[in-house]
Amino acid sequence: MEQIIKTYIGMFFLIATVAIGINFIYASLVSRNANNLANNYAAKIRASNMSAKVIDACQEEIASSGGEYKKLNVDIISDKDNKNSGTMTLEYSYRLPVFGIDSTKKVVRNI
Repeated sequence: MEQIIKTYIGMFFLIATVAIGINFIYASLVSRNANNLANNYAAKIRASNMSAKVIDACQEEIASSGGEYKKLNVDIISDKDNKNSGTMTLEYSYRLPVFGIDSTKKVVRNI
């Protein structure tokens, strides 16, 4: 009887550890994908020389994705030599349901 109880306790801790591990792996994948997506959008915007059409298309793509990605903000600064620069911020949802964590994270890229 004692061996059965020890086995059930061991299985419980094993299943709990696997569930927690899966949550951390999922959160890590979402963060990595958000970084890759931010890099891709920053490259597109830079390549288009900060074209308003490209920025709008990227923002619409994020808005229509309906997944973890929430919003894309682009702030452009033009200097007196008509050279554009700025920052791009991608907001995404970061969740760890096992621990009750649900927050919004940001990825910032210079463009």
